[in-house]
Amino acid sequence: MRDSRREVRGRVRPGKASSLMGMVIGAGFVVLGLVLLGGGGFGGFGGMGAPPTFSAFAVVWLLAAVGITGFHAYNYFGRRGAATMEWEVDLPHGVEPGGEAWRAEGAAEITQAGGDDFDSRLRKLEGLRGDGLITEEEYAQKRAAILAEKW
Repeated sequence: MRDSRREVRGRVRPGKASSLMGMVIGAGFVVLGLVLLGGGGFGGFGGMGAPPTFSAFAVVWLLAAVGITGFHAYNYFGRRGAATMEWEVDLPHGVEPGGEAWRAEGAAEITQAGGDDFDSRLRKLEGLRGDGLITEEEYAQKRAAILAEKW
């Protein structure tokens, strides 16, 4: 027997603003790591010699800071970026993401939700309309159906 569902996958990556902030903070940590690696603590490069354990800490700190800065720079400047989370959804065959059947199925979930109160169902419906997942006509029909139910 053939499975009637198919899997759709997607990726979530940090936004541009958070990547820029991570890159700036990471760059500050890189500078701090270079100062620590220079041996002078906060006194600058080439000051009093640092103990070997402190130098090992500075190397680890610097490597972590370069990794953090690189990750956020890749997300900020790259087209795809590095995903921090992935998602997958099982869809019935014949339903294409963003297509008419997709919109109808999403709107049907809202009107058939038994445990939700009217307020949350109307807000979900408004969200679908705001995201462009349903048309104004579909919105009006589903809204009328929700409001027609017994309060």
